[in-house]
Amino acid sequence: PPEQIAGLIESFRTGIGKTYESDGACAVTRSEARHIKSVQNQVLPVMIPALDGVQGKLERGALVADVGCGDGALAVGLAQTFPRSTIHASDPNAHAIAHVQRLARERSLDNLVATVASAESLPGSDRYDLMITFDCIHDMTDPQRAIDEIHRRLKPDGTWFVKDIRSKPKFEDNLRNPMLAMMYSFSLFTCMSSAMSAEGGAGLGTLGFNPEVAEEMSRRAGFTRFRMLDF
Repeated sequence: PPEQIAGLIESFRTGIGKTYESDGACAVTRSEARHIKSVQNQVLPVMIPALDGVQGKLERGALVADVGCGDGALAVGLAQTFPRSTIHASDPNAHAIAHVQRLARERSLDNLVATVASAESLPGSDRYDLMITFDCIHDMTDPQRAIDEIHRRLKPDGTWFVKDIRSKPKFEDNLRNPMLAMMYSFSLFTCMSSAMSAEGGAGLGTLGFNPEVAEEMSRRAGFTRFRMLDF
């Protein structure tokens, strides 16, 4: 759309990108159908069972934080599949949270609570059995602070489940990826824009949170274990 092009040009002038919230309420659901299919076909039947001890905790009743929940496809899927667990969904985008709250009401999901909040400063004081960040750390202006907060809010035996874009640390190594040009264009309009939407933003962008960076930042926050699963 012309307004997106105008916004991109302005961002190049100022160095400050746009938040997801600035795209309006209609942008919240543009990838929802794809996210729902991913949750149904991959996350619930394949990914969750691959995490050590996590499925059993969810079945018995765990406290879960879906950080950067977006359209809520994952939070809703977890709440429906594991009714004994409580899901706290958070996102700085008020449009997204309004959408998730509406879904929770429509589906009578009393175990799903959605709150407007940034990952760097999560609401409440609860400590979680499972914390999830799906395709969102690379969008954050201060991802290190977010990871520090996640580490602080996990129980000692808790799990942080990160799902992010597979990439390499060096641009030359990424050239073998046939989707590279598309990913960089996505980043200009969305991920990198969001990651630089505040002064001093880290600007990781779509391809910036590769496994090497993820492990380094996680260990800096205090995590002592890092396991990569290739789905």
